[in-house]
Amino acid sequence: MEKKEAQLEYLKEKQKTYTELLKVWTALTIATTGGIVGLLFKLDQKITLPLIGLGAWLDSIFIMALVTTLVELNQTLREIKKWTKSL
Repeated sequence: MEKKEAQLEYLKEKQKTYTELLKVWTALTIATTGGIVGLLFKLDQKITLPLIGLGAWLDSIFIMALVTTLVELNQTLREIKKWTKSL
């Protein structure tokens, strides 16, 4: 029984970590998207287009990380349900 409880505790900590990562990726995505939108109002300057491209590239990376974290979080929650049923 002790091994199952230890595994369940590990999965709960893993779930907390993924939840915090999800918050970070969401905040970074929102901030980057806001920066891109802000740059759209200054299209007359030469530096704007490269910065919009860089922002879009970063935004796509953050979104991929966010989706990956969501998938991992979902798998962890399923494992927690499985281990909870077996206790």
